[in-house]
Amino acid sequence: MLGTAHRPGSESYAYAVNLMASGVSPQHASRMAGVHAPSLKSLAPRAAPRRSYCPASPVVAYGPPAPSKADRINHVLRVVAEKHGISVKALKGHRPSREYAWPRQEAMHELQQRFGLSTPHIGRILGGRDHTTVLYGIAKHKARALGEVSG
Repeated sequence: MLGTAHRPGSESYAYAVNLMASGVSPQHASRMAGVHAPSLKSLAPRAAPRRSYCPASPVVAYGPPAPSKADRINHVLRVVAEKHGISVKALKGHRPSREYAWPRQEAMHELQQRFGLSTPHIGRILGGRDHTTVLYGIAKHKARALGEVSG
């Protein structure tokens, strides 16, 4: 049976909670305040562990969570749009002019290479295009990158 010093609401328990709020671990706070440690563990702030990207590494990294896949996709779209001096809205738009089509084809290629997305998924991201349009755009960008097509 725990004494009154070990129960929530007692002075030593409040002291342990204050210690934990200042960054002391629950184990040290329980020793310093003379409080039972398991009753403090539920109050300790916990950061969710984030696994490193190296599958061979057993190290768990603590810190802010990694950006979501949608955030990384939007980042690629922003980078391509800024590179060509257009907006992301224009990149996703339906204007067929070269000014917008070439950056759109580059974005299609980048999304497939970086994320391995399917062509229907890339089409949905870029304004609801058909998967065959995406296939054509990727092939066109690859050919242009190799210098085979000038226009």
